[in-house]
Amino acid sequence: MDVAKYIGLFLLKNNFVYIHGLGNLELRKKPATYEGDALKPPTYDVQLTPSGSIDDNLANFIANNEQISISKASNALREFSIQAKADLQAGKDVEIPAIGKFTETNGKISFVTNPAFNYTPPSLPVIKVATRQSEPVFGSGFNHPQQRPAPQPVYPNMPPQPEPYPEESRSSINWLRVGIAAGVLILLLVAVYFIISYMSGSNATKEKPLVLPPPSEEEQTVAPVAEDTSGATSVNDPNAGISLSFDVKLHGYQAANVAGAIRRMKELKMKGYTSVMMEPTEDSSMFLLLLPVEGISPADTAALIDSLRQNVNNSNILTIYRYR
Repeated sequence: MDVAKYIGLFLLKNNFVYIHGLGNLELRKKPATYEGDALKPPTYDVQLTPSGSIDDNLANFIANNEQISISKASNALREFSIQAKADLQAGKDVEIPAIGKFTETNGKISFVTNPAFNYTPPSLPVIKVATRQSEPVFGSGFNHPQQRPAPQPVYPNMPPQPEPYPEESRSSINWLRVGIAAGVLILLLVAVYFIISYMSGSNATKEKPLVLPPPSEEEQTVAPVAEDTSGATSVNDPNAGISLSFDVKLHGYQAANVAGAIRRMKELKMKGYTSVMMEPTEDSSMFLLLLPVEGISPADTAALIDSLRQNVNNSNILTIYRYR
């Protein structure tokens, strides 16, 4: 395998080639110069720089042309580089066919271009544009036959052609998409409304009104008026002696917020409501904070509820949950 030949071919094709251990060869153009009254055309020279970009392009080029693997081509390049450095250290030159040669002077590697080297870059493809030459016009007006306008055919019995209707301007708004978007928006609004209504219904519990037990027949009889020592008269209270026991619902929490219910129960106990208890509903969807009330008269029930609303929870959710 002639690696030096492929180095020269790759240099002419790409204007540069990097050889590991030797450097980077570059094909550079020298401008045209004057020699007396004559203009010498531009020439090309090969220059060696010690640094360059390490890549596998040269190995790929050799592998494609020799029909071998890239690893074999890389090994061949490495062996060429090692042998070239050994030859240069021994005082020998390393030839690149038709391009020049590597040489070493005082331990420094340089490249000498072959004096007969003549490089002509490939031509660039162009497209010919043919220009139309105008023909002379004889005289003024339309004297020349090619300058006269073509006569229009005349049909005597042809009815006049109607003018074409102007094309109607099409609206740029796609009303079908607008209608679909509006329908989707309405469905979303309806879904949000039903979700809010469902959540509101879940948070609210059924209020149980205060129902007093019906008085017995003996309590319905009017008590006799008794005279006291001061001379004033009084009427016996029909609800005297009646006491009620029930649980007041202070708060309601969703089942997912059990931590909030426990925290609120601790706050109420720190305020003095030590008998507050937490109880789940029948469907286990909520946790209720209940305050047990024992032995209170019907007349004091309304005052107790008002006091709890002012001190604990000023909302309609504070109601009597159940009687015991």
